[in-house]
Amino acid sequence: MKYAVLCGNGRFPILALEQARVLGHDAIAIGIEEEASPEIEKLASRTYWISLGALSRLIEILKSEQCSEVMFCGQVKHTKIFC
Repeated sequence: MKYAVLCGNGRFPILALEQARVLGHDAIAIGIEEEASPEIEKLASRTYWISLGALSRLIEILKSEQCSEVMFCGQVKHTKIFC
């Protein structure tokens, strides 16, 4: 089973990816530009970067990677959501 972690800011996405690795799961990271830490690239099997409003790109990535589970981890600043 392949997982995707949609990464916002903060430590939570990093902890989730570390734990997926410990459990032996194939986890990809989808980092929200200007929010997620570059550190996610070291922890995921593959990393993609998307803008906050790129829902169609997110769906494309999930389909191409054949991810059956998606988890959102981290915060997105409110000022970015409502701009």
